[in-house]
Amino acid sequence: MNTPFHRVRAFFSSLTVRLVFSQILVAAIASVIGSLALVLVLVIALRNTDVQQYQGTAVFGMMYWLLGVPDGHPMEPGIFSYGSGFYIVEDGKGGVLFTHGDTQCRAGMKLADCAPDLVDIQAGERFFEVDGTRWVESSVNTITGQRAIARLGIPNAPELYLMLPNAPIYGTGKFTLVVATAMALISLPVGWLLAWLTVRPIARRLNHVMKTSRQFAAGDFSSRVQDHTPDKVGDLGRQFDDMADGLEQNMITLREMAQRNVELAQQVEKTAVQAERIRLSRDLHDAIAQRLFSLSVSTATLPDLINRDQVQGAQQASVIAEMAEQTLLDLRALLVDLRPSSVVQRGLAEAMESLCEEWQTSHRVPVECSVMLTGRRVPATIEDVIYRVAQEALSNVAKHTHASQVHVSLVETPRKMTLSVTDNGPGFDSESASRTGKFGLLSMRERARSVGGDISIESDTARGTTIRMTLPLGIKEQDQEQQQAALS
Repeated sequence: MNTPFHRVRAFFSSLTVRLVFSQILVAAIASVIGSLALVLVLVIALRNTDVQQYQGTAVFGMMYWLLGVPDGHPMEPGIFSYGSGFYIVEDGKGGVLFTHGDTQCRAGMKLADCAPDLVDIQAGERFFEVDGTRWVESSVNTITGQRAIARLGIPNAPELYLMLPNAPIYGTGKFTLVVATAMALISLPVGWLLAWLTVRPIARRLNHVMKTSRQFAAGDFSSRVQDHTPDKVGDLGRQFDDMADGLEQNMITLREMAQRNVELAQQVEKTAVQAERIRLSRDLHDAIAQRLFSLSVSTATLPDLINRDQVQGAQQASVIAEMAEQTLLDLRALLVDLRPSSVVQRGLAEAMESLCEEWQTSHRVPVECSVMLTGRRVPATIEDVIYRVAQEALSNVAKHTHASQVHVSLVETPRKMTLSVTDNGPGFDSESASRTGKFGLLSMRERARSVGGDISIESDTARGTTIRMTLPLGIKEQDQEQQQAALS
């Protein structure tokens, strides 16, 4: 909307106009306060005048008499006159010679008859107050024997034109109003000019800072204030530029870190694939290739052996058959190892039982499988680690322990899951095996640590070996699952 009302409102809402009007208001208020303070100082000064300052005031009445001023003439503001009070000159014997101002006495009258309170007045000056008005009373004896008496009202306000003859005397309220109004009127144009000259450049610089901040917030991270003036507005601009530089550098760093994380994730994936290939190559070489080579050699010599001795040839054929069957079992076990836990769609409990059954069938060793789960959802990373460590532990039993009985246990509690694989084969030195990396212990430990777990080994030559893995359950595992899903 662009109505006149909105345009006027926008004009008075601008920073420049507000600052200018504030400066003008400050100037006007300062001028009024200054004028009031000036009047207050003058009034206080008059209120605090010392009586010594009125010494000899009565002599003015003597001067009026000598100058021939008519007797009884009223007092008028002037160079040597006050606005209220009177002067009296008497002959020293109580007879009135001259009067001036507001008094009942006249020349030729007795002072005792017209002003009896002045008969015994002593020479000198004194202050007194009547009905809130201060008065000064002065008495002076002349060398010719006359006595001059003055009773004058002290003015309550400054007299703007005290030194001018017949100038009017202003009261305190009227004087204050006139001075304050004059000072305010003078301050308005002066304040406007000074405010416009001083405020407009500052407002323009502040508007530039606001415009730059809006551009930066909108995504233009190259926007800078670039104000090098050594004042507060310049400091604000430089602080904004420093903050913008820091944010821009942080964003560059975050982009580089994100790129490095992607590269590291790709590198980790390649490393894992390469490690898996090396493991498969080793297993194929150790288990399948060697047996196939033995089968090839045994089969090649079998015809000659049968020709020489049929009984011994039959025995050799039986050995070859057993070797072929064992090779088939080893190949089947290897295929089971290749299956990742993510493809086990039947759940962890059924997958563990299936793993134990297949291993028992392949290696002809009884396996007792005990799985106790609560049925709640377990992160896929935890299930994968449990399945893979169980595979590795059973593989180690088959390769190295020559056990006749194996027990696999998986127990879930509210805060952890515990996997135990126990065999009754001959034990071994677990510390030495861990240092040398035998029995796949290093691989199992790395898998457990990847989800915050740990593996312990208990081995005894008389009681066999137990591999126990403990994995915590909670928010940490769920966060790891989400991170892994994001990387994939």
